Amino acid sequence: RTCTEPYTGCLMVRPLPPGSPEVPFAGGAVLQPNTMAQADYLERRKLVTVNGMHTTLAFLSLSSYCKSTSKEIELNDDKLQSPLHELPLETMATLGEDTQREVLAWAAARQLFLIFEFGEDFVMLAHEVPE
Repeated sequence: RTCTEPYTGCLMVRPLPPGSPEVPFAGGAVLQPNTMAQADYLERRKLVTVNGMHTTLAFLSLSSYCKSTSKEIELNDDKLQSPLHELPLETMATLGEDTQREVLAWAAARQLFLIFEFGEDFVMLAHEVPE
């Protein structure tokens, strides 16, 4: 059984050249940034936040497994081997309270990283936050 976060996700459409037909998508899950720079930020935010947090959870899952066993970790061409390649990811529901706080700290750090990279004013503009 596979589960995902309760977040419904979104679709980001890069700005189109003038005279292009309207985007055939609508709704709250569709992001249409006004500039290419905003599109670059939203794309980077997805990579840093979603992909980065999945990496964090993967390392925490592997770390938890390693603490619970004395078996050696087998790698072949830098890839985990059976059965570790199918190790289930930890989730906020399966993590202990201390590790949950650690995950939230990593999530906050990733957002701060984006603010440092793009600047507070730019991030607020990209999210249409009034000044």
